[in-house]
Amino acid sequence: MLPCQSRCPQYYEGCHKTCAAWKKYRAASAEDHRRRRAYLDYYSRLCADVERRCWKVDPHWTLR
Repeated sequence: MLPCQSRCPQYYEGCHKTCAAWKKYRAASAEDHRRRRAYLDYYSRLCADVERRCWKVDPHWTLR
């Protein structure tokens, strides 16, 4: 089910392929996804760097 299906008065089957509001929604969703992915990638790299440093200091170090 499309998110707009229940509240759009102009909804009909297949209208999302040409609907400007749907394209705007998809663009906003893609931008939100890109920002979230960048955030997660940044902090994943940061955590990996810290973990790598801990391993250099103590090779028997483990996450607990």
